[in-house]
Amino acid sequence: TVEGAMTVGATSNVSYTTTADGSAVVPLEENEKVGTSVGVAVVVQVVDSSNEATVANGTITAKSLSVTANSGSAEAPNGSTAKAQAGFSAGEFGLGGAIAVNVYLAKTTAYVGEAVLTVTDAITIGAADYSNTVTEGIASCEQTEGAFNEKNTGVGAGIALGITGNTVEAKLGEVSFTNEEIGSVSVTAASEGNTEVTAKAGAAGGTSVAPVVALDVTDITVGAQIMAAPDALNSTGDVTVSAGSKRKNKATADAAAAGSKVAVGAAIAIGVVNVDT
Repeated sequence: TVEGAMTVGATSNVSYTTTADGSAVVPLEENEKVGTSVGVAVVVQVVDSSNEATVANGTITAKSLSVTANSGSAEAPNGSTAKAQAGFSAGEFGLGGAIAVNVYLAKTTAYVGEAVLTVTDAITIGAADYSNTVTEGIASCEQTEGAFNEKNTGVGAGIALGITGNTVEAKLGEVSFTNEEIGSVSVTAASEGNTEVTAKAGAAGGTSVAPVVALDVTDITVGAQIMAAPDALNSTGDVTVSAGSKRKNKATADAAAAGSKVAVGAAIAIGVVNVDT
């Protein structure tokens, strides 16, 4: 029992960053030859986050009730960044390979269960997620002065895989009321943020090959629900139920091959985005 407002809140503010640098820089003496130069970087980051504000059951008496869960904010969103950078500078055979995998799974829930409520004013249930993810796999060949030779072979491969799973739920369960009338009722869920996946590669030599793949897989579920029986929800104010997603996705693949004899550059960018509200 609370004489005034009863507030249940959960807040999450997190940011994760993982980087790897596999650049192979070879300083050359005069007339020096380098057989093989290899620079490889691999980053794998997995984030599984859960943020919940819940009133499961019981009896609550208060003037108003607020249950909110916020993951990040519009000004300071949660974040997950994974960057891999690699390259080579010299060699009869040079390989620069960068692979970045970024998996970000987040669930934000605000829920009132099978409670018995005596609330005369407003009931507010809100869940919101603000998050950005960045995934970069960048491989480059910056030949040391004097290292370029038509007989050389250069391979630069960049692979970036970003996987985002975001679930935001706000729910007023099968509650019952001891008072005949309540004020306004608001149940809202929102998801906002940006997802960027970038893969770049460059190679040089007599024969140069630069394959690049950028893959963005995003699954967003946002839901708001009132499960209470219509005759139990006798509101004298506004009843609002809303769920929305404002997210931007960008997948970029850039391949540059500079070969005096054979140059092959292949860039593939794929975005698979599913939004369920």
